[in-house]
Amino acid sequence: RTNQQLGQLLVGRRKALGLSQEALGVKVGISQKRQSGLERQPGRLTVDRLLGLLAALGLELVVQDRGPAPRGDSVRKTEW
Repeated sequence: RTNQQLGQLLVGRRKALGLSQEALGVKVGISQKRQSGLERQPGRLTVDRLLGLLAALGLELVVQDRGPAPRGDSVRKTEW
């Protein structure tokens, strides 16, 4: 739900797979320094980069309805 949680998830999965930042960076085409920065500040990830990292880590992004929006929320449900 938060950028911080996303960063922790990415780091945890990378470590669980025994990958260094450099090794993961090679898989997705970025430097170790950039990988480190994205783990610390995942809010700076583009959607393309996020999807690439998730694929390299064997993860997938799932978007689902969390239930009714709180009262006063201007977001409307959209069917796709």
